[in-house]
Amino acid sequence: MDAKFDALLKGFYSEANLVCGSEGLFQSIFYHEARKHFEQSQIWREQPVNGGAIDFCIDGGDKIFAIEIKAGANGHRNSLAKMKEVESKGLSHDLRKLQFFSSESTKPVETWLICVDLSPLGIAFNKDDIFYYSEFASSYGANFSYASQLENSFYCWYKNGERCIELNVSDSDSVSSIQDLFSSTRFWSQFFDETVSDFGSECSHVGLLYHHLRKNGLNYNQVAVEVFFNCNKYGDRQYRIPDLAIFDRRFNAQFQLYGDSKKIVKNDQFKLPSLVSVIEFKGGSSFKSKSLKERERMIEADIDKMLSHIIPNIQIASQTLSMDSAQSKPIYIFVLTDFDKRLEPLIINLRERVNGKIDIRWIGDYL
Repeated sequence: MDAKFDALLKGFYSEANLVCGSEGLFQSIFYHEARKHFEQSQIWREQPVNGGAIDFCIDGGDKIFAIEIKAGANGHRNSLAKMKEVESKGLSHDLRKLQFFSSESTKPVETWLICVDLSPLGIAFNKDDIFYYSEFASSYGANFSYASQLENSFYCWYKNGERCIELNVSDSDSVSSIQDLFSSTRFWSQFFDETVSDFGSECSHVGLLYHHLRKNGLNYNQVAVEVFFNCNKYGDRQYRIPDLAIFDRRFNAQFQLYGDSKKIVKNDQFKLPSLVSVIEFKGGSSFKSKSLKERERMIEADIDKMLSHIIPNIQIASQTLSMDSAQSKPIYIFVLTDFDKRLEPLIINLRERVNGKIDIRWIGDYL
């Protein structure tokens, strides 16, 4: 295995072993770890191929690593369990994308299917499943790696055989004040400087902010994308999923719904006392391709959503749990990575309208 990619996998699984969240969270962790070994320009998110897009492509110089990640909670379910049920649409589809990309690339390609089994939601793969899917991936020319959160190692199957690798111990390191970080011009300037040269999708920009938050000291248990709130309303689809949520340093990293296949679980009470910030995004290649009028409409719709819908119901949190909380009211932030100067009048009007309830961060203010 390539030394850099080997270190990336080890770092990724070491943190993935400690959290329960959406697939988007595991992709953000993977990107954050990738940035420790590769430059921003070497990492591509959502690389288009026939039949969809590949989660990650990394240009390692002499070859390209193409990666699909299967991990996270699909609602209240372990996504690996769902993958087994809809194999033709899940795993096979991903492997075909990797195979197609490999056949079309001008450079040699090393393809990987990376899986994380979440113990809080119930382990999906037994030993027979692991060997079955490793062989299945191999039939498409892909390497396979797997980790269960019940173990302190992860496994890789590739052309040279099986390998068991022990996980790292993740260090805990948190900034003293998240509020000070969000008010830092330097922090936002560094983040927006990188989004200018990132022509990927919105999730790529969300991943960039995740990386910068982690790089500036926030720990793995504090930052997550696509966190479910108002989970007790899961059955009628009224739950809320902000693009990114930040928690205090005491949070247990169980960002997603709890297990036992329960669709009605009132677990906001475990999240809200530690909630520090809720962040929504607009930007990325798909957004920028729309007309100015449509972009303005979408921005206003997101602001309306934040004002009336996305804000979790703080009052349902237990008063006992809320004692000693980092703060009683989270910081609400709207991030816009579209630098079209024609948006400036709208941004000015929206800032007056929200009257401090939402911190609007626009890339146009930093260029």
